[in-house]
Amino acid sequence: MTPHDDQEPLAGRALVVALWAPVCTALGLLVWFMTSEVAGHTPLAYLPPRNIAEAAGMARAAEVLRFLRAGADPDAVEAVQPEIISPSVTRVSALEAAIWGREVALVRMLDREGALQGDHRRQYLACLATSIGASEIVAYLAPRGVEACEPDAVVRRIESRAR
Repeated sequence: MTPHDDQEPLAGRALVVALWAPVCTALGLLVWFMTSEVAGHTPLAYLPPRNIAEAAGMARAAEVLRFLRAGADPDAVEAVQPEIISPSVTRVSALEAAIWGREVALVRMLDREGALQGDHRRQYLACLATSIGASEIVAYLAPRGVEACEPDAVVRRIESRAR
């Protein structure tokens, strides 16, 4: 009997475990996922937006439009989940959330729906867009440039709502 004979069965078992452990783990996760789906839970899906601000922050134009048509106020400050914009930004209006969504098409739609009335509001939102680097939105909201803008102050004001 050689010294290697004792190690061969152990090496063979380690190889079998190393090959089958990931397969069994993946199969277990698949069964868990399927069981959750059948039970009505969606563990890997985003929850639907609870309000117009969440819909705007997710850049879901159809949902924003649905909320608008149901009478939601795009200027009302509403609670949003921390993962939608930022853990420090959890209370915003739909207009502010749309800026964070960085979709100029959504901002245009809100404008067509009459939500962006007044130069002051457009300048405020353009200043917010400036602070997060959404240059396409800045160009749309303030084609002649942003006036009297303090981008950091705008973001600090919005973040202070969460406290």
